[in-house]
Amino acid sequence: MHLGQPREPVLAAWAITESGQKCCWVSAAAKDDSASCRDFLRDLKARGLQDPLLVATDGAPGLTRAVEEIFPARSASGVSPTRSATLSRRCPCCLT
Repeated sequence: MHLGQPREPVLAAWAITESGQKCCWVSAAAKDDSASCRDFLRDLKARGLQDPLLVATDGAPGLTRAVEEIFPARSASGVSPTRSATLSRRCPCCLT
């Protein structure tokens, strides 16, 4: 993640707890594949992340598979620009 160096995948997760606390996790990854995403999500669970009520992704297949494996009760929803605009109107605090 340095200028002039090869690009590295970065995995990021944002969460808003039931009490309204905002949390963010960021991790460099060797690849942008389901194994790396699965490891990232397992690490979040090991740090105390409860199963989420909603998971929104960019639609990357590896991330979608990892979410389905780690949080089987939740399906990963890709967020289209239209949905993103609707979400920002209904809940502006979520996207700031």
